[in-house]
Amino acid sequence: MTSLSKPAMFNLEHILTGMWRSGKTFQLFQLINDLMQSGVPRERMFYFNFSDERLQPMPEDMLDQVITEFWRQDPSSRTQGA
Repeated sequence: MTSLSKPAMFNLEHILTGMWRSGKTFQLFQLINDLMQSGVPRERMFYFNFSDERLQPMPEDMLDQVITEFWRQDPSSRTQGA
């Protein structure tokens, strides 16, 4: 019997939810630091803070626009992961 190989994981999203001031941002920054320590270039990471007051009121398609622009600036991140 042959074993199946684990599929490559790219464009993996980490979404963290929780109560206000429960350490979500700190946890994400730790994850970003761990990724950089493991050799993932900073340019391949995308962090978006929905609570930034400058974005309010946020149009429905804001996240789509932001991700599309990120992919425009780094096209390989769309297929190789960001």
